[in-house]
Amino acid sequence: MRDPKFYKAEPIWVTAERRGIRTASFFWVGTEAPIKGYSPSIFKYYDGSVPFHSRIDSVLSWFKLPENQRPKLVLLYFSEPDHTGHNVGSDHQDVITKVEEMDTLLGYLMDGLKKLKIFENLDIFIVSDHGMTDVSEERLIILEDYLSRINDIYINGIGSHIQIDIKNNQKEYEKKLFEELKKIPHCQSWNKDDIPNRFHFKNRNSSDYLLLADEGWFITTKSAMKESPFTIKGMHGYDPKYSNMHGIFYAMGANIKDGMEISAFENIHIYPLICKLLDIVPYDGKNDAPQGNIEILEKILKKEKTN
Repeated sequence: MRDPKFYKAEPIWVTAERRGIRTASFFWVGTEAPIKGYSPSIFKYYDGSVPFHSRIDSVLSWFKLPENQRPKLVLLYFSEPDHTGHNVGSDHQDVITKVEEMDTLLGYLMDGLKKLKIFENLDIFIVSDHGMTDVSEERLIILEDYLSRINDIYINGIGSHIQIDIKNNQKEYEKKLFEELKKIPHCQSWNKDDIPNRFHFKNRNSSDYLLLADEGWFITTKSAMKESPFTIKGMHGYDPKYSNMHGIFYAMGANIKDGMEISAFENIHIYPLICKLLDIVPYDGKNDAPQGNIEILEKILKKEKTN
């Protein structure tokens, strides 16, 4: 998404660039848009045909730039095994094979990093933004089957959850709409003000209503089904209480304690951790986005910071 209006909060690379710290991104989601007028000092427009090894080679070359040109924060994104999981489902052998391929690729990245003169000064994080669970045609929630005035609302997306807004000239439908939403099976629904705080989804950018499917169910419309046959086998974006939705977090480096294991945490807390490592003040946008807490992950840091 290259439209900066889509992004309401402030991502880490913008916080860094605003404070004069050079950043770089190879296909990290959101870095193609000039959010608040800022882009990474180095970034690439997404092109899925670029081989994964080539992406790594480019990133390694950025670490070899002269110090005054070298980015202090580098972001690298891969679309796998997410892409395969959507196509074949979470437990398919193809996903296992793809995970093994990505593990080998990670080894290639680490081998390259270890050859750098600055390797001993690096902090490295390996993360994912979600997990995956299986979906099927037998577990579809088609909104037209439950909503009487589908043409009087705006529906944002299809999938594990959707947002709904009532068209301005149809406000009298508001009460009945919510009653209809609450009756949809295999779903939970909330109006904007009552969205559970643990979702970190209740802010001025939220739509009028949130509809969240039970794990493994898929929300769609007849028009969406007509435009494109249902072929998805894996999906994410469900309630984070489900372990299948959990991502990964691995950390190592100059400022990271060795051999430490911690309990599961919400990934919003990674942002203030990176801010601390970069010695910058986090963005305080309580009306725009959930606020991470440095105390959650600060315990993984060594007491004496290494530059």
